[in-house]
Amino acid sequence: MPRIHSLRSLVFITLSVGAIVVFLVTTAAATFLYERLLHENAREAAHTQAREIALQADKLLAEGWSVDRVRDHLESTASHVREETRLSIHSPEALTGDRMAEGDQNATRADGPLALALETGKARTVTAGRDIRHVIPVPAGAAQPLAIVDFRQSSRVVPLATRLSYISVFVIFAALALLAAAFTASVATRHIQRPVAALQRQVQQINTVKDLTEMDLGQADFGFDELNRVYQPVEALVDRLRHVAVDKDILEFEIRLLSKFIITSDVVKDWREYVQQLLLEINEILPAYALITLFRTDDESYEVDLFWYRTPTPENRQDFINIIRQRIDAQHGEDTVKTDMRVEHFIADPDHDLPALDYTGLELQTKSLILESPRIGGIAGIGVQSTVAQDPTRHMVIDSILTTLINLVGSVKAIYRYTQDLEYYATRDPLTGLYNQRVFWELLGYEVVRAARHEDHFAILMVDLDNFKTINDRYGHAFGDQFLGHLADALHQVTRQGDIVARYGGDEFTLILPEADGEQAWLVASRIQEADTSITAPDGHIIRATCSIGIAVYPDHGKDARELFTVADNVMYRTKRDGKDAIHLPSQDDVAEIFRESGEKSHMVLTALEEQRIVPYFQPIVDLQTGEVPIHEVLMRIETDNKMISAGEFVEVAEGMGIIHRMDYQLVEKAFQAIADQDYRGLVFINMSPKALIVGEFLSKVRQFAAAAGIEPGRVVFELTERDTVKNVTLLEKFAAELKAEGFRFAIDDFGSGFSSFHYIKRLPIDYLKIEGDFVRNMLDDPRDCAMIESMITLARGLGIKTVAEHVEDQAVMEAIRNYGADYAQGFHLGRPSRTLTAALQADAWSPNRQPG
Repeated sequence: MPRIHSLRSLVFITLSVGAIVVFLVTTAAATFLYERLLHENAREAAHTQAREIALQADKLLAEGWSVDRVRDHLESTASHVREETRLSIHSPEALTGDRMAEGDQNATRADGPLALALETGKARTVTAGRDIRHVIPVPAGAAQPLAIVDFRQSSRVVPLATRLSYISVFVIFAALALLAAAFTASVATRHIQRPVAALQRQVQQINTVKDLTEMDLGQADFGFDELNRVYQPVEALVDRLRHVAVDKDILEFEIRLLSKFIITSDVVKDWREYVQQLLLEINEILPAYALITLFRTDDESYEVDLFWYRTPTPENRQDFINIIRQRIDAQHGEDTVKTDMRVEHFIADPDHDLPALDYTGLELQTKSLILESPRIGGIAGIGVQSTVAQDPTRHMVIDSILTTLINLVGSVKAIYRYTQDLEYYATRDPLTGLYNQRVFWELLGYEVVRAARHEDHFAILMVDLDNFKTINDRYGHAFGDQFLGHLADALHQVTRQGDIVARYGGDEFTLILPEADGEQAWLVASRIQEADTSITAPDGHIIRATCSIGIAVYPDHGKDARELFTVADNVMYRTKRDGKDAIHLPSQDDVAEIFRESGEKSHMVLTALEEQRIVPYFQPIVDLQTGEVPIHEVLMRIETDNKMISAGEFVEVAEGMGIIHRMDYQLVEKAFQAIADQDYRGLVFINMSPKALIVGEFLSKVRQFAAAAGIEPGRVVFELTERDTVKNVTLLEKFAAELKAEGFRFAIDDFGSGFSSFHYIKRLPIDYLKIEGDFVRNMLDDPRDCAMIESMITLARGLGIKTVAEHVEDQAVMEAIRNYGADYAQGFHLGRPSRTLTAALQADAWSPNRQPG
């Protein structure tokens, strides 16, 4: 049905159609009645005329006329009366079969009405369509009539002229009806259009919520009760909109605010600067004088950061502090007033001053949200001071902004704190606070360059605790960690300012002594042995550990960092073999023997490479939610005549020889072939030096090995290690992007052990993050390790990266790391490296109820 777009058209069409329909029905009824009247008149006239003819026939027959003569006389007389009539007079003999048989022309076969009249002697009247037929016996009622009068007449139809006059009258009245409909529609719509036009003008003037509030609809009268009833809900709707509508600039502000909720590395660098910038942008929409953040610290005190839009008066500063204290007091009770509250002020636009505000206005215009318990990052509340806080509509908008801001600022502060911790522990050992192994190597390399430039000496010391395993086994790891911390303090006390002390790993420590020769290094080593390293054990015994110390001096014992470390490490182990608790400064013969042994190891590595004796071992990585083994890590081994040599014994030698990437190729090829032979369908992690990735032929060789073994690239994850530092990270990015496009994945190995990992996670397409095993191994005994692990998992989850905990050595550690939210775990407790790829763990290895052991 076509749509009618105008009320005027609707009224016009409705009235016109109604008038025409009524006129048509009336005309049809009048025509029907008129024709019926004509028919009845014709019937009555035919009956009267038929009777008169019958009487004349009866009279003439009585005078002795024959039937034929009477018929001829009366039929000739009737033919001049009307064209619509037809008269027939039949003798009884003419209606019988005898006369027809003789061929009499006046003989007629008697039809139904004639036969009945002849038989009964009674008159018959028959109507067929427009024809009226009267059959009358003569004389009437005689048993044997002398003649039968058959009179027929057609009833008249309405003449054509009469019908044309009907149509003319219809057209005239239809035109009058259309004019009446148009006039009525115009009057009705004009009455409605006046209030509609007034309403339309008011609606067009609405551009803000304020305009909507000032809009006065009044009591509009549309002239019809039905339309007035329709308009009443519109008035109610406008009234409700006044209370719930929000300015479009407020909505635009919220959208812009959401666009600021992307937390980037720039935000994390200085979260306070980010909040100040946010306050400046808020003031582009809402006049906000201040933004407040509350953080709950570990000692249950509050840290309050007051961010001012512009420079406030000293009175307003103090007033604001009092208001914040009152809000905290109202939220948490009277005791909170006694809690320490440290306040810092920050000004986003210090070049301009804020107008002075009275205390009452300041309090009314301050909207705050204080939580019963701190959320992420320790945030416990947030507030904003704005003149629009008294407006009910904008008050609601500010509520929603505060809820979002409290989560945003808390997350930024948390990630800022976590990042600060990660950056610190990327260079520091979390247990002792000393430099870690990565930094030691960097500083050692720097010192070699410095000493060579100035033709100077320096020394390194390798310090190893004697019998530390016995202390650990007897008193536990917690006491062992306490003892290591005590030794670290002692090392700091006996070294000079500028000397570098690092924890190399386990119970091994390293020292770099700039501008020191062999004699000075011996003196420092002697002070270490004489230092008070005693500590009271849990059982009350005084425990004092001895140290074995190896010394190497530049350039006497080596020309580069590797040579110096090799010498110091070897002589330290010789000291332990010779009885421990001693210092060893190597002679030239000692150095020659050490390098000869190192040469033998180099020969062993080169021979293994040439003879294809690089062997892949596979260690399972377990899904902490399901207990399944979807991943294996490939580990490199060298097969000799009687044993397997682990990578830790030859990797540094291979790197020094520059052949580690060739060994990686051989490992990858054999690992892929073993995966195909054992029909393993899971993922495989492959340790890979970043330098190996940027070798020109790496990508083509990996494609070749994967295609030959039928392994999809998506099942291969390359672990990036920091054993070789890549200075050109941009080039590494390029090759990593090419591999990622092929479908290969990436993981960071030993995350947290060095700062290069942060560059990798920022610039490379990382899929997995493997948490450094030192943090995992001691997490049950050191809350700092737990904090570090939680920070790493939080950071990875925020970046959409899966986490793998390394060095899970017992059930308790596995349960703890799973509770912190790690995705996968790897360690001897879950499976040792072997040549066989494990499909699933044994039930007792996974059971959450299994006791540590």
